Amino acid sequence: MNKIYIDGEHLSLENIVDVARNYFEVDIDNSVLPKIENSRNLVDKFVEEERVIYGITTGFGDLCKVVISKDKSETLQKKFNKKPCMWNRKAFRYRNSKSNNVAQS
Repeated sequence: MNKIYIDGEHLSLENIVDVARNYFEVDIDNSVLPKIENSRNLVDKFVEEERVIYGITTGFGDLCKVVISKDKSETLQKKFNKKPCMWNRKAFRYRNSKSNNVAQS
């Protein structure tokens, strides 16, 4: 099966189409794991500080003015993040990559 490697620098529209329409697997390169962790820590900090952030501490779309409490923010994110996998599980396979190949099929 063909694969796209996410490294935080080389993602193209063609890669996105390959995942969405051609069922390419998605693998996250180990080099981006510290960036993901730093981003997550920043989001956690902002939620703890009760900052208003669209889709994290607010609803989506027409509900963007509805503030979500910090204790319910995590539940919202978990439910939201499961949705893409429900649409097409085959296209959304995330695994830790030990490869240095980036954004290649």
